[in-house]
Amino acid sequence: MTALRRIQKELRDITNNPIDGLTVEPVEDNLFEWKCSIKAAPNSPYKGGTFHFTLSLPENFPFKAPSVTFTTKIYHPGINEEGHICVPVLRDQWKPTVTLSSVLSTIQDKVNNPSPDDPFEPDIAALMKNDEAKFLATAREWTKNAVVDVSGGGIHMETDYGEVTGGILRLPVVMWHTQFSRRCHLD
Repeated sequence: MTALRRIQKELRDITNNPIDGLTVEPVEDNLFEWKCSIKAAPNSPYKGGTFHFTLSLPENFPFKAPSVTFTTKIYHPGINEEGHICVPVLRDQWKPTVTLSSVLSTIQDKVNNPSPDDPFEPDIAALMKNDEAKFLATAREWTKNAVVDVSGGGIHMETDYGEVTGGILRLPVVMWHTQFSRRCHLD
């Protein structure tokens, strides 16, 4: 019961003091599972992108750190192919006094400011160090593929699923494994 009270307080604090560019919503009244999204900053390599992730809180929260899994594919040295993010506060620097607001701010900062240090994806980190222009172009391309304007029709894309809202096809999950792909035709 301690975990539930703490989670309710954390969610109330986030609702009362929202973080600009970040949305948080419990999944179907399950306070231990949150759907979150980050709208990339305009000065980020991911400008124009919105990246969705799940924040899962363990039953023994706050004594154990939450886990985070990105459901939007992102070309980032600190986020691996499975969608896990490399941030110390979710690993060895977790303490029960750490707030979820600070965790979310840290995740947002990590997304907007990729660094080749302490990577989950060493190949992406190496490219970022050795050919920053190519890294930035690839990051922009992946971001562009995550949100595609379909108002003109005729768009074809491989995705797990897509949702069309206001002429924009938002793809929370872009293929993690191509062998599971389905073709999405919008004509």
